[in-house]
Amino acid sequence: MNVVLGLMMFVGLSSVYFHATLSLLGQLVDELSILWLMASAFGYWLPQRILNQMPVINGSRTIFQRVVFSIAGITTILSCIKPEINAFVLLSFGLPFVVIAAREVRRCKCQRVKQLCCSGVVWWCLAVICWISDRCFCDLWLTLKFPYLHCAWHLFIAVSSYIGIVICAYIFAANETPELAPKLVYWPVDNQLGLPYVRINTGKRNHTA
Repeated sequence: MNVVLGLMMFVGLSSVYFHATLSLLGQLVDELSILWLMASAFGYWLPQRILNQMPVINGSRTIFQRVVFSIAGITTILSCIKPEINAFVLLSFGLPFVVIAAREVRRCKCQRVKQLCCSGVVWWCLAVICWISDRCFCDLWLTLKFPYLHCAWHLFIAVSSYIGIVICAYIFAANETPELAPKLVYWPVDNQLGLPYVRINTGKRNHTA
């Protein structure tokens, strides 16, 4: 969890660098940080039962992580030669990740997770609307002196991404380590107005994940 959250923070920093410089290096750092974020989420959180269905992997998460990180590493090298590759690889990681996450949420019996997922979808839809509006009607928004939709896109997609990370962490903990009794809670108020996180019980005291 800490690795994925750390990468998400790096995505934010790299995005700031890219928009501040509008350079090719900034674009590469921005896109590659997203790639490694997706690769890490796949490697750490793919359900074990799916790993067990892969004949080459034989249920080994370590082998699967090596494969995923190798693909990410090769893509990182190739992107320095052909930056257009990033878009295809990101799509290749993103689509199956969303499909698997959606199926896992449907299997989950925790109503809080389902409610949080709905909230994440709303934030994602708002982000997409802002991105499309900024992309297609940029001149109109400049005329109206409101050139802030791209900024709103980044804010909304960051919120939805964080929600997705929390949901994946909870489902992984619930499926793989149920003895830790993971619980989805919010801070500082325990409702959807708060910041969601996963609380686990180690038997001594509660920890957050």
